[in-house]
Amino acid sequence: MKISDKTCFIRKRILDKNIKGCKKINPEQMETIVQLAEEYEEAKGTRDQIDYLRYGLDLASGRDRTSLLVIELESETDVPKVIYKGKEIKLKRNVFFDWETDGAYPTEGGLTYAIEHFERHASLPTINRIERKVKGHAYD
Repeated sequence: MKISDKTCFIRKRILDKNIKGCKKINPEQMETIVQLAEEYEEAKGTRDQIDYLRYGLDLASGRDRTSLLVIELESETDVPKVIYKGKEIKLKRNVFFDWETDGAYPTEGGLTYAIEHFERHASLPTINRIERKVKGHAYD
């Protein structure tokens, strides 16, 4: 296995810093670690590009195609990923989404969503609520 300059540099820095438990890593093991780190960075870049294409600009047309609200749930026990107007909502407390098909009357059907999340202002946390009721739900 050819040892790259990057690997030699990192290994020398580990030895110079006398990092406990890392001195026993041989150059071949270090090269493998460096290669895995580079693969990770490539994969991370791909994920960032996918997120950009999904939630950001449409590069082909140059148009902004940011969705109003995106809720992603990996499994029933996970915390949902919520993106509102292109920005990910962190520190979520409650996420509510209700949509009904329009009916014959104006009070039937519609959309309601509410997102509660914490925000840090100075030293005090505050709860922010984003809520919208549309069509028939606005009559509730």
